[in-house]
Amino acid sequence: MPPVETIVLRPSPLKTAGLALVFLVPVAVGVLILADGSGFGWFFVILFGLGFLLASARLIPGAAYLRLTPVDFTLRVAFRERTHRWQDVG
Repeated sequence: MPPVETIVLRPSPLKTAGLALVFLVPVAVGVLILADGSGFGWFFVILFGLGFLLASARLIPGAAYLRLTPVDFTLRVAFRERTHRWQDVG
C-alpha cells in the first residue's frame, strides 16, 4: 500500500493582511463622516469594521486551511471544520 500523502494549504499571511488593510480605508472614511456630524458614518464603521475583524481572524494560526488527502478533504474557515469525502463530491 503506498504511503498516504496529506497536503495542507494555508492562506497567504501577506495577502490576508492586505485584505484586512483594505477594509480599514472605508472604516476611516466612516469615522470622518461621523466627525462631520452625520450618523451615516456608522454604516461604514460597522460593516467594514466587521470585514476587518473577519479578515484579521484568518491571520491566527490554525484559523483557516484546506487539507487534502486521497480519501477526503477538510476545509477550515474561522475555526470551523467541514470534511467531505471525494466520492461524495465527485
